[in-house]
Amino acid sequence: MAILALLAPELPARTRKGDRFLREGRKAEVRKDFDQALDLYERALNEDPEDPAYLMAVMRTRPSAARMHVERGRTLREDGQLAEALAEFERAYAIDPSSSSMAEQEIRATRQMLERERKAREKDPDAKPEAADLDPMRETQRKTAELIGRMRTMPELKPLSTQPITLKMNNQQPKVMFETLGKLAGISVLLDPDFAQSGRPMSVELTNATVEEALDHLCVLTRSFWKPVSASAIFVTQDNATKRRDFEEQVMRVFYLTNVNTPQELQEIATTVRSICDIRRLFVYNAQMAIVVRAEADRVALAEKLLADLDKPKSEVVIDVLVMEYNRSRDRNLALSAAPNGIDTPVVYGRVTSTEEGGDTGGGARVVTAGGYSVVLPVGRIRAVLSDRNTRVLQSPQVRAADSFKASLRIGDKVPTASGSFQPGIGGVGINPLVNTQFQFIDVGVNVDITPKIHYPNEVSLKVEVDMSNVRERIDLGGIEQPIIGQRKVNFEVRLREGEANVLGGLVQLQESKTVSGVPFLAAIPIVGRLFSSETITKAESELLFVLIPHIVRTPEIHRRKPAADRRGQATRS
Repeated sequence: MAILALLAPELPARTRKGDRFLREGRKAEVRKDFDQALDLYERALNEDPEDPAYLMAVMRTRPSAARMHVERGRTLREDGQLAEALAEFERAYAIDPSSSSMAEQEIRATRQMLERERKAREKDPDAKPEAADLDPMRETQRKTAELIGRMRTMPELKPLSTQPITLKMNNQQPKVMFETLGKLAGISVLLDPDFAQSGRPMSVELTNATVEEALDHLCVLTRSFWKPVSASAIFVTQDNATKRRDFEEQVMRVFYLTNVNTPQELQEIATTVRSICDIRRLFVYNAQMAIVVRAEADRVALAEKLLADLDKPKSEVVIDVLVMEYNRSRDRNLALSAAPNGIDTPVVYGRVTSTEEGGDTGGGARVVTAGGYSVVLPVGRIRAVLSDRNTRVLQSPQVRAADSFKASLRIGDKVPTASGSFQPGIGGVGINPLVNTQFQFIDVGVNVDITPKIHYPNEVSLKVEVDMSNVRERIDLGGIEQPIIGQRKVNFEVRLREGEANVLGGLVQLQESKTVSGVPFLAAIPIVGRLFSSETITKAESELLFVLIPHIVRTPEIHRRKPAADRRGQATRS
């Protein structure tokens, strides 16, 4: 051993000073003082550059120290201290150049902000721009928002007069009717030349009508349509497919649906809106559950209302599941039996050397002698056993499910059963190939599948599948112990009020067995046979009660009142 110790290579000895720096650095790292921790770790590494513990500590602390300086720089930059923030970012870059992409980005952005600040002060020496105004990213976002805000939107008519209009004209041209209404409402009316030169004299009478109602009334009367050009001007032309295609403007909207869970639901809603609103340019974006629509303003408005009616939160219900099981078993055993192994008594005759009148054999039998004969009498015993066992099982879980979505409840165990076996075809002479057995796991216990359907205002339909099973016994099949599973299964549908209990009973099982054993022939003798036989009576009773109680926690947002009809063009418009 001494020779091996001398021949072994000498391990590098760790210095006590380096270990002290390492311990102090760990304490500083716990305090989140990464600068001091890094400095101490670097001192330890200088003491012993080949020690892996020192090297790992330095490599672990460098990114944390760099991130700390980046966070400090961001805080200083938000406070307007750009020069100090730039110094912090440069310090972070110096600490960890290997992962300097974040520090480089912050240094570049801060230098751009300093340049903007310098240019602003050259224009106005007293100017003190905010740091948020100098941030290049925020400036880009602000310019984008301003660009979107400058995009032209659909004008909204805002007449000067909001007083109800009362108007009566007889045998007047459509042009005169619209111009008169415009003067009363304080709006300008622009007429299509084709519409101004057409038409026949008509009569109209309006009483306490708003401007929009009066314009709609005249459009129906003159077969025309109007659209706002500005807040105080409208354009009127003929109502036909050609004029609408030439003058009616289209808008684009993006609708985000918040109560849709699957792309299939999103596609169904999109198909409904496309068919009802007659919109050709309608697309779905599954990643954001969004629908993009481009069409005329009135069609988009109708699509918005339809989407608001379809995108409703799903109703939810909490179902109390009560499973109560009662088992009772009674056993009765009455017997007057002989020796445990039956009657096997020898009768001995001839000369008997024993002079005893009686004795006991090793098997517990009584020996009786008389003259030259001896008889071994069997020993009997009386047994009376009565046992009564009661078992009660109560399970009361809760299941919460959304409308029309299946909820599953599994209470019990997974029991393995052999589902098949195969033998690889590589056997040969003298080779006993192994047989591979495949197993599957069966849910044994209480298995419940519930699919609720919530009806307005406080009723619930439940589609229920109940499967209650247990392992009765196990048998040997082909060398594999297989379970015999007893099963009680029921499927049903029921409609209940909120809080109403549905009781599923009648799952009662009665089992009675009677076993008689005794001495052949003697046990069959009436009355006397009781002395030579035993009787065992077993009665087993089990009852199962299954209760469902639904509680609605979110009701469907359906309004039963008659909604106002939406007037969005005619069927022959397109």
